[in-house]
Amino acid sequence: KRRKNEETRMVHEMTQEEVCGDSWAWRKYGQKPIKGSLYPRSNYYRCSTLKACSAKKQVERSPNDPSRFLVSYTGEHTHQRPAHRRYLSGCSVSNSTKLSPAAGDGG
Repeated sequence: KRRKNEETRMVHEMTQEEVCGDSWAWRKYGQKPIKGSLYPRSNYYRCSTLKACSAKKQVERSPNDPSRFLVSYTGEHTHQRPAHRRYLSGCSVSNSTKLSPAAGDGG
């Protein structure tokens, strides 16, 4: 069920480098299995720069090309891009399921 106040979702197909290479800071807050998918995991992220920021993204593997990812964005950042990203760990992909960008990584 769609929330009344949910903003329009923009979906982009990206490579791992594009997902991991943007300058926004993201914090993973959940994951969900996707029934019937060869890559059954969707990861959910919130902007970690400002607590009140409403920007979110969802990342899952593309069903058409496993080397690419579908990245859905909702909300808008309520602040400027961070001047420096903090790398707590690398952005890695497991062969079976998911993309795992750490705080500071992701698109």
